[in-house]
Amino acid sequence: MSGTTKTDFLLTGATGYIGGSILARFLAHPQADSFQFTVLVRDPKKAKKFEELGVKAVVGSHSDPELMEKLASEADVVIATADCDDLGAAKATLAGLKKRGATSGRIPIFMNTVIWHWYKYFLRTYLKIQLIGFPSGEISDNAKGMHSDITIYDDSDVDQIKSISPTQMHRDVDLAITAADAEGVWNKCLQGYVKTYIILPSTIYGLATGSFVDNGLQNPHSQQIPLLISSSLDRGRAGMVGQGKNVWSNVEIHEVADLYATLYDKIVSDPNTGHGWEGFYFAENDEASFYDICKTIGSALVALGKTDNPEPTTFSQAELDKYFRGSAFLGSNSRCRATRPRSIGWKPVKSTQDMLVQLTGYIGGSILARFLAHPHSDAFQFTVLVRDPKKAEKFKDLGAVKAVVGSHSDFPLLEKLASKADVVIAAVRNIIADCDDLGAAKATLAGLKKRHALGVVPIFINTSGTGVISDDARGMHSDVTIYDDSDVNQIQSIAPTQMHREVDLEIVAADSEGYVKTYIVLPSTIYGLATGPLVDLGIQNPHSQQIPLLISAALDRGRAGMVGEGKNLWPNVEIHELADLYATLYDQVVADASTGHGWNGFYFGANGEHSLYDVGKGIGSALVALGKTDNPEPTTFSQAELDKYFGGTAYLGSNSRCRATRSRSIGWKPVKSTDDMLGTIRAEMESLIEKKGSSA
Repeated sequence: MSGTTKTDFLLTGATGYIGGSILARFLAHPQADSFQFTVLVRDPKKAKKFEELGVKAVVGSHSDPELMEKLASEADVVIATADCDDLGAAKATLAGLKKRGATSGRIPIFMNTVIWHWYKYFLRTYLKIQLIGFPSGEISDNAKGMHSDITIYDDSDVDQIKSISPTQMHRDVDLAITAADAEGVWNKCLQGYVKTYIILPSTIYGLATGSFVDNGLQNPHSQQIPLLISSSLDRGRAGMVGQGKNVWSNVEIHEVADLYATLYDKIVSDPNTGHGWEGFYFAENDEASFYDICKTIGSALVALGKTDNPEPTTFSQAELDKYFRGSAFLGSNSRCRATRPRSIGWKPVKSTQDMLVQLTGYIGGSILARFLAHPHSDAFQFTVLVRDPKKAEKFKDLGAVKAVVGSHSDFPLLEKLASKADVVIAAVRNIIADCDDLGAAKATLAGLKKRHALGVVPIFINTSGTGVISDDARGMHSDVTIYDDSDVNQIQSIAPTQMHREVDLEIVAADSEGYVKTYIVLPSTIYGLATGPLVDLGIQNPHSQQIPLLISAALDRGRAGMVGEGKNLWPNVEIHELADLYATLYDQVVADASTGHGWNGFYFGANGEHSLYDVGKGIGSALVALGKTDNPEPTTFSQAELDKYFGGTAYLGSNSRCRATRSRSIGWKPVKSTDDMLGTIRAEMESLIEKKGSSA
């Protein structure tokens, strides 16, 4: 299955949450050109869309044994993610793979996904929808939410895997598949006619993304948490089975897809990779109690005004009948350790914290820390908006900080909070999104308009980014306009189609109406590990974005990378000096009411400039120093790597050049330079390696 020969894949469940994510991951594989995927779908319209995306689609059902056998007989690799408790479908697939081996002279591969069939039946019968079911039920118990004290299964312990009762869900299919792996003589060697691998995902979370979701082909939603949310919305209170003491492992959807790709790569490179009884692979990276999940749902209900109490209550039997067809399965335990997947190179990093909340921000936390150290901090009363109730509690240790549990996507809440504020600092920013949330900006402005009606002219300091002046150089040149924040005509000339721009324009328009004074801070590439009390308390994310993304990609590919030739240029700023800009701006606004605002209120956060090649070379040198590679020179990311690491975008290869003239004119005095930025790379890399190691 290498060289110039095409490898034929058959994937069932391609329109599902798991299957679609697996397909997207394989199509972004470095060897994707050598793969030929066939997907089995019921809907002719979806089949046509798959064909338009370059994927061969067959209209039919996996419950058609003749069709399954025929398709499997034409496949080198079968990945099954649909109705994997269907013994008939499994037997038909195995029969087809037996034929494939006989005609091709190669041992085919069968990757089966263990899922919760009862739940699928429930969804189809009662909710009339089709979704992929729950996994890991094979090792679940009947705790009914009353305890968590059960065996933790390890997929590298073959005796433990064999000890699972044949009456457990999924087990009859697993036994048939492992028997096929061990059956017969192949090429005069004692070996089965197929190599089988069984992947057992735990509680999967996160929204699936990618072209199949964008084209309406793939279900983007998980099941367990949305089902709990739906029942909570209906009953007006978060609910749990029993006392919610039971524990389930969890894993993020894209990291599940990574496991399939990692396993395939390992099989191709090493035919001795564990299969059959040694081929069970748990997909998990953390665990959570049912209570923790339900309490977080309750907090979200409170934030959205759906209830006044975040504490989950126990589902009655009538509610179990109504929402879960009488089953207390969600109160079971299912605990496991993914030792075998990690041994083949799978490196999940998402944790329970990622499942429950979004971490408090890198920029926002640094700004808050800076204001809490302000000479006049005794006169400040901060209200912060956070998703995590536990972090909200921790903010109490900081004194003059009131924490409200909620989200910036909750527009009524944002409007209410803004209506009570003299100063709003919006610092939710990702590389491409969040500061593009027009709805959040409008809600904030609506609240500030109410504040103005009380006789106050409020201040709105919004965080945008120098991405607003970026181009599409793809790393091939640096010859672009240098923008100066003191040149109003130049700032006004920025196209309305640029990223962040519609929010910037909405905010400036509000300033022109006169009910608010607006100031837009545009950070460039931010670097450095954030420090301070919020980091110490575990509240604040200490990492930036662009450089850690490049470091993570480099660690995974074993070599520093760049977009194109890395000739593009970006400005940079150190995180604590950026926080100083917000404080300096606030002080200037208070001291001088005529301080530039509106169109005169754009403030670049920049003090150096670097090429992407410079950063790549710095990362490469750190890799060499840490023994991760022997060559510091960055190489160009392939399109498959751009798809894998950066969602397909070449944004990091753009130019964004600016001068922070206005920012300096109000007294901002940054001193850190590009050399300082490059000097932080090794520490950032060591921190990321340590973080990944601790989550392993």
